[in-house]
Amino acid sequence: MLAASSSGYAQDNVRAEGAKACGPDAPRLCKHVLEQGDMVMLKCFQNRAAKLAPSCRAFLTKVGRLK
Repeated sequence: MLAASSSGYAQDNVRAEGAKACGPDAPRLCKHVLEQGDMVMLKCFQNRAAKLAPSCRAFLTKVGRLK
């Protein structure tokens, strides 16, 4: 039970870090997909990688979602 809850906590931390790093880029670059879920937003970010803020690009690279 502890492993499951700590895993969820870790996932929440990563999500919060991603929101802080990429939050400003979401409405700026991907407002057309804001309500369509995380994977659609990720794809939008990947398609616009050259336009991402440095913090967002660094975060997505760190978590293995951007090369």
